Amino acid sequence: MGVFVAYAVLSYGQGGKLNRNEMCWWYDRPATKYWEGLPIATGRFAAMIGGKTGEEDIVFNDETLWSGGPYDPNNSNGPRILANVRKLILGKDYVSASEEAMQLNSMPTSVQHYQPMGVLTLFLTAVVAGRLKIIGES
Repeated sequence: MGVFVAYAVLSYGQGGKLNRNEMCWWYDRPATKYWEGLPIATGRFAAMIGGKTGEEDIVFNDETLWSGGPYDPNNSNGPRILANVRKLILGKDYVSASEEAMQLNSMPTSVQHYQPMGVLTLFLTAVVAGRLKIIGES
């Protein structure tokens, strides 16, 4: 929540005058689709900020939260397949080597997907004319 508050305050500072600092990102309207939001992340924990000022829903997730259950994607036949691919390459049979290499894919070949961990809804009551009222602003 601290990151969002800092984002909200910094993006409309100086009494409502736009600060065109080249190190800032400016949005002229809230996101209408999830992928239009502002992603923030630590490399493990991530959230997407939509940019609404009255009521904000921040969707967040963690890298350890996936669809499905635990599994080992390593292909147990990998060493045998790799030896065969090397043999085919040394024999200059590149087409067969390429086809054989396709069997090196993980098992299962489809990957799991990130799942949302939760949604944090913030109700911001200090909204004036569609923008945040900065403390000390008249």
